[in-house]
This record gives sequence, C-alpha cells and structure tokens, in this order.
Amino acid sequence: MFRDESPAAGSPAPGGDVPQSGTTAEIDVSAMGEEKPSRRMTPRTTMLLSAGFVVLLLLSGGGALLLATSGSGASEAELTGEGVADESNDSEPLRSGNLFPETVDAGGEEYSLVIDDDTDDCATAAQGGYGEQLEENECRQIVRASYTSEETNRAVTVGVAAMSTADNAQAAQEAQDLGSSWFAGLNGEQGSGTERMRYASGQGSGAQWGRYLIFALAANNDGRAAPRDAEKLTTLSDDFVEVPFDSLSERAQE
Repeated sequence: MFRDESPAAGSPAPGGDVPQSGTTAEIDVSAMGEEKPSRRMTPRTTMLLSAGFVVLLLLSGGGALLLATSGSGASEAELTGEGVADESNDSEPLRSGNLFPETVDAGGEEYSLVIDDDTDDCATAAQGGYGEQLEENECRQIVRASYTSEETNRAVTVGVAAMSTADNAQAAQEAQDLGSSWFAGLNGEQGSGTERMRYASGQGSGAQWGRYLIFALAANNDGRAAPRDAEKLTTLSDDFVEVPFDSLSERAQE
C-alpha cells in the first residue's frame, strides 16, 4: 500500500472522478459537546486536533491515497468504487468483525483492538455540527473501533460511515469543517488506553470510496496535544485509514 502524487486540482482521475484537495488544519476540540489493484479514492484529508475551535493553520495540497496489490485484473467497479456507489446494489450492513482485525501493525508497532461500536444513529459518532450534515446526507451506519499500543502509549480510532449513495458521501465529505466538526473518537473503558479518544487531540485522516467515508484519529493515549508527535501521528492515522479496505473491496466485487 502506498500514497502517490495526485493530478493537479480539478483534473480528472481514472474512471472520471475529480479529486478534491487534501486539507490540513490545527483546531481545538476541547469545547466540543458531548484499490486493491490501483484502486483510487478521493484524496485524504488530514488534521491536527489540538485544544477551542480556533483554526490556527489551513493549507491545501493535492496528495491522493492509492492502494495497490500485485496483479492487474481489477474491474472498473474496484477501480472507481462504482460497485459500492449506491445502497440499492450494496445493501448488506457493515460488520465490525469484518472491518477491524484483532491486531494491526502500523508504524512498526502492534496495535490491539480494545473496543468496537456499530450505530445507525450517526450523529452520536460525530463532533460539533457534523452529525447534522451526516443525517442530511442520509448516513445509514457508522462502525468504529479503537486500538492501542502499550509500547508507544498511542491510541487510534478508525471508522467507516456508510451513506446512501456516493453523491451523498461526497457531499458529507465536502461539508466537513475541520475547524469545528468531524467524526468523534471512540472511548474505551477507564484504564484501557482509549478512554480519552472522544476528546483527544491528535492527527486525523480520511477518504471517500463509493458511498463510504473512512476516517482515523491517532492520538497519545493521555489525550493531550504533543506537537513533537504530529509527524508520527500523521503516519499512524494514514496507516489506519487503509485498514477497512480489504473488507470494503470485497463488497465491490460481489
């Protein structure tokens, strides 16, 4: 799996898609309430979450996220996400056991699954006003899982939001405001190393593929911002965003 350069902003991607610009923003969340073979997704969005809704930095870039395996027999549905573009031909609910393995190797460390969650009340898995945007764009389900590594004292929430159509997924992605609202981390039990994830400061990454929005938030397990860890947390969140794709890609082939 690898990241590659994307075409210039606004130029067509394979399959006719037009990539969106990646975004990086440093924001404050402390006040928030409560392709296997060369499969193209929309570019990832990346954000550094730190402590009160004030946007300190906003940059645009064009990095696209690609997944690759050996072989060249990918169907058009796999390449573009067309096979999972509408719930009318992709109606099976997501299951956490298929999406999230018991352990994940990322950043040279092993992360263990602590907790998973499945809800059709998408607003409960979002921060700020993003829950309303998810509901308006017909979010059907959000499945999340949180992992931790004892060696690095880091924790990650990774998740998938299933929208009704790819168009609604794109609209929900465009409605994200990294300065005030996004997906929420998933808390585990006290002492699990994931108990602060809902309000943790960290690094988040996300992508759209078909009707699915994939996201990951990587943080120190004490929930505190640590600017010196930003680069490592960025790599970690990028790695975890790719975790659900083995399962999602199978749906496009059915």
